[in-house]
Amino acid sequence: MILLTAACCGLLLQYLEVPLGALIGAIFGAAIATLIQGGGGLHLALRCTGQVIAGIAIGLNFVPAAVDQMVAYSALILAAAVMSVASGLAMMALVTRLGKVDRTTAFFSTTPGGVAEMSVLAERYGGDSALVGLAQTLRVLLVVFLVPAGLGLMGWHGTVPVAAAPVPFAPHALAAVTVAAMLASLLLGRLHIPNAWLLGGLVAGIFVAYSGIAEVAVPGWAFTLSQLLIGGSLGARFQRDKLLAARRFLPATIAGTLAVIVVMSLFAALLSSWTSIDLATLILSLAPGGIAEMSITAKSLGLGVVTVTCFHLVRIVFILLVTVPLYRLLTRISRHASH
Repeated sequence: MILLTAACCGLLLQYLEVPLGALIGAIFGAAIATLIQGGGGLHLALRCTGQVIAGIAIGLNFVPAAVDQMVAYSALILAAAVMSVASGLAMMALVTRLGKVDRTTAFFSTTPGGVAEMSVLAERYGGDSALVGLAQTLRVLLVVFLVPAGLGLMGWHGTVPVAAAPVPFAPHALAAVTVAAMLASLLLGRLHIPNAWLLGGLVAGIFVAYSGIAEVAVPGWAFTLSQLLIGGSLGARFQRDKLLAARRFLPATIAGTLAVIVVMSLFAALLSSWTSIDLATLILSLAPGGIAEMSITAKSLGLGVVTVTCFHLVRIVFILLVTVPLYRLLTRISRHASH
């Protein structure tokens, strides 16, 4: 029922030509269905399937010229990653005070990493993993709804065509890439790499695009399916009991996320004066959303999908490397301050 409602809402908004309609409609439909009938969310395999498809479709944009351009912007990409962590720390203070939660829960709720990864770390260090998962999901949801809408209202558009030159549909080549993506995803999962299914698709797609060994295209219906599955999985996380138990925490999280969106948008405007990347692409590149959702948004809105994916990929890797050391450092400082 949840998946059916998500698919119907997503396809309806796409038919009405709403920007990012399949993803947004699926989130909205799944959330409404979950709140009405309850349930424990959609099966993990559905989200993983959507991520593999999206990863392949996004990875196929990484042709040599695009990759070379991103290497030239490596310093800006790293600066954006550092800024995203700093904005999360500022948001932590707001959530701790207004949301009336402990610092551990607030820290992992506001660090712009993956939903699953931050929830697991919160549980490991004594935080409330349910609240962290809800906050991380809400962050992604707000970004998906607000940032594309804001770009449209401001009249800012990407310079990359949504539909590139058509590539002949090659089912055998696409099947081979899909098998390679699944094998890569399984390997990354065994290594406990976050976002393994999305990254596995990315690895396979990037290899094909960069090497030029074959001309492969993901059909439009498959890319729509990936949005429906990812959006439905996100929306199904909004369960009634969790929302009722977080009446003070949710407004604080919303306020903090809105503040981070504004701060990162202003930082994007600052960076735009130092680079040829268009402002709309930079805003999406720095938005505190998930890598899958932001890359899909870039592809759907005709923004620089390689640029957006690179920014978010570096951010995720950077956050995974610094989150635990940073948490331990803050805990140590807090203990010294209390003595």
